[in-house]
Amino acid sequence: MLFGFGYNGDQQLSSISDATNTDANDIIITKPFEIVLKTTESVKLAHVSITWDSILFMFDNGECCVTGSRSRRDWADVLGDISVKNGALSWDYLVIVSNEGVCYTVTQSSESKRQTVRTNKAGDDIRLVSVSCGEKCCFALTESQSVVSLERHEECFIMKPISLSAIIKEVSCGKGHTMMLSRIGVVFTCGIGGQGQLGHGDVDSRTAPTFVEALQCVSVVSVAAGGWHSVALSGRSEDLNHLDILPRMDLSVLTYLSDEGIIVFIDDDDDNDDDDDLGDLYIWGWNESGQLGFTSKLTKNEQHTTGDYSKLEEYVNILTDPRIVDLDSSSEITVSKVSCGSRHTAAVTETGLLYTWGWNKYGQLGHGDTRSRDKPMPVKHFITNQQVINQVYCGYWTTVVLIKPSDGS
Repeated sequence: MLFGFGYNGDQQLSSISDATNTDANDIIITKPFEIVLKTTESVKLAHVSITWDSILFMFDNGECCVTGSRSRRDWADVLGDISVKNGALSWDYLVIVSNEGVCYTVTQSSESKRQTVRTNKAGDDIRLVSVSCGEKCCFALTESQSVVSLERHEECFIMKPISLSAIIKEVSCGKGHTMMLSRIGVVFTCGIGGQGQLGHGDVDSRTAPTFVEALQCVSVVSVAAGGWHSVALSGRSEDLNHLDILPRMDLSVLTYLSDEGIIVFIDDDDDNDDDDDLGDLYIWGWNESGQLGFTSKLTKNEQHTTGDYSKLEEYVNILTDPRIVDLDSSSEITVSKVSCGSRHTAAVTETGLLYTWGWNKYGQLGHGDTRSRDKPMPVKHFITNQQVINQVYCGYWTTVVLIKPSDGS
């Protein structure tokens, strides 16, 4: 089952759902609303990409559909018989990666048409596996686990390889910044840094991917870029098994000089049962709406915060270095998945609970109201209905949630 909440001004949450539902035509949906996709029962959702007025749904059989803005709904038809592996929506264009690794774009114009994205060097045959887009950036991951940028030149796109010796397994784009995660859990960021979203202890921008030194001793397994904030999820990387050059030493922590010349500290003690540092959320960047999970300095008459206004020193405007955010200060909670919208954040725990926080003008937190939160709060709808969350996808002002089937499949 799929549920969505948040901005629905272009019917992106309800255009393919039951139109008789009383919430179907609402611009703001504050409670989880079931999304009914017109697919066969055997087809499973593979990925979701959300922009401000549209949602791209991709399935494991290579099909896809776009909901929302009328000018975008025909984009899936424009793709024709392309079997879709991955894709991303941006403000005014769609990028698709086929199962063959070929990249296609569809731009918003009076006559939408697909174009093949190629490199600016003749003879280059770069195959892609995934893509992520922001308003001012678009990056893709190749089959060889390198990164390319997709640069727009008028109505065409050109792939440009990024010089980075690290083996990258995940890329996530915010509005103007990008996060890259290496195979062994090292985080790189680049782009606009004016709100501290790059995590380098300053507000400078960087054109080249730069290692986030504050996470040097953390093994990161997933990253998510919001509009102006960033999140990294800690865990034990299975890819450490690929580091054949690591000495087999009887040490709990090994120092590894990686290919990119970065010293990485790796916990390689299989007998160590202390998993206290696994499933932690490291977060940084802009906290204007409480999207970092720390007390936000918002006006009292807006009533958009749960923070204590009597303690001015607790206000957090921006964080330029990663900091751990606790979902519940009274208990230890392990996070398994995370996603970011423009100014809100969502996390799924290992037990399948969904926590959301940040800006909530359009109900994108799913709490049944439009009051923003600067502390993570569980979405009670799913607890009440005993529904276990499998995945969460955030984008701009909307959230989509995939429920785990009752049979556990």
